Amino acid sequence: MDFFQNLAWACWWDVPVLLFLIGATAWFLVTKRKLKREKEELKNQMTK
Repeated sequence: MDFFQNLAWACWWDVPVLLFLIGATAWFLVTKRKLKREKEELKNQMTK
């Protein structure tokens, strides 16, 4: 019975951890995209 109680407790933490990982991944991708745009703009300014 203790095993199932521990399993239920562990599963309860899965949702916040998954939300955190999704949020961190989204933040990383948005930041990467912004940096890529900024890099392209700076390249264009350098060539002008």
